[in-house]
Amino acid sequence: MPKEAELYAISRPDGDPAPPPFRVIFERLHRVQCKPSHWVAAHLHRHVEIMLPIHGAYRALVNRTQLEVPCGGAMLIAPGDRHEDLCDRPVGFYSISLHLEPGPTPHASRPLLTASAPASSRAVAAAPEVLA
Repeated sequence: MPKEAELYAISRPDGDPAPPPFRVIFERLHRVQCKPSHWVAAHLHRHVEIMLPIHGAYRALVNRTQLEVPCGGAMLIAPGDRHEDLCDRPVGFYSISLHLEPGPTPHASRPLLTASAPASSRAVAAAPEVLA
């Protein structure tokens, strides 16, 4: 898991006349309750998905790397990521999907991370401000 000092934030200062380089478009919010042995096969993400565990630990394979975040953490699935849910234990989480526009094509979000960013940069053990 990345340490707090390894996380990056992009914010717009008050009074900054320049708009951000993208527009966030909310797509959906799902509250998911998984029973043991639930599994979602690998699929490719074209947009951003944020997983917020609300009970139990959320586990997934992201680009063939197994990641786990505890309740209160967050996992980012970035455009272009291959993602597989591993729900071998009971877990509940919120799944938030959004688009970032403009992107390289009308049907895909703007890239968030460089291709060389490690999979571990997508998992945060504690994200209280996101859950709030």
